[in-house]
Amino acid sequence: MISRRAIMGFTVVALCALTAGSVGVADEPSVSEALGLLKALEKTRTSFKPFRLNGTLRRPFLNADDKTTFRVDCEDAKYRVTSLGSRRRVAVYDGEQLLTYDGQQNAAIMKPEERSSSALAFDPRTLGFSTGLYSDLTLKENLAYHSAKDTVIVDIPPGRRQSGLVGVELTDRFAQRIRFEVENHAPYRVHYYSKTISRKDGKGIFATYTTTTEYWPEQSENWIPKKLTAFTQYGDDDQKVVESVVEFERPEFVSEIAPSTWTIAGLSLPFGEPVVDLRIKQRIGYWNGAELVEQVPVRK
Repeated sequence: MISRRAIMGFTVVALCALTAGSVGVADEPSVSEALGLLKALEKTRTSFKPFRLNGTLRRPFLNADDKTTFRVDCEDAKYRVTSLGSRRRVAVYDGEQLLTYDGQQNAAIMKPEERSSSALAFDPRTLGFSTGLYSDLTLKENLAYHSAKDTVIVDIPPGRRQSGLVGVELTDRFAQRIRFEVENHAPYRVHYYSKTISRKDGKGIFATYTTTTEYWPEQSENWIPKKLTAFTQYGDDDQKVVESVVEFERPEFVSEIAPSTWTIAGLSLPFGEPVVDLRIKQRIGYWNGAELVEQVPVRK
């Protein structure tokens, strides 16, 4: 485990190098600190007390009145996201597979790395360093350092600088440039995250996707945000489009969450609902209120 003293020490070395004009130079202290911060961030996001969280998602670019309220249950790598609108949609990830219900007689089991179009599904552990609320944007995929070509300390623009904040950049396996601006101490909260995608011909930038994060001032001991704002910026244009704004209520931490939450029962399916396994493209049964059965159930 990386000690706070070690990380702080690396921070001083790296920042001194930056002020000397060595931004982007992959010197050993810079690489060590960058990797150390991302590993510490990952450890924090994989070891926490189970929690419940209510949020509201708005997408201003679609419709000023577009709004989705939802509830999150999260424990270890498992999560359930329930949309609380007129059409109740649910997504459950049990650590291996994704279960979804779109509120319109479509229940399915699918691979988590495939993006669900029928339900709001995302790993809560990626809040603050994800470019969207999608199931395929996993913790490992967003951190990206496991397969990165380079991971270094970089300077933070004057307008975003604050005490204890360190800039980390890397190039992921898709040649996308990713930037984290993360606190250098537990719980390693990420304040700014961006992903820059180059044009296919290699001439310039296609788009940059950015997430900025606000936190509850009195809850500095946890990484769960108060507000996320996601932007898209095309090419070298300075104009940004606000893609989404997510605001959260204060989280509720609990000792445990009922194991049934992470099963088909956690979808709260209607009686007789058919369930399809998209991984094998087959219907696997019908929900009888307690379990899946082979034949369409009849109410008694």
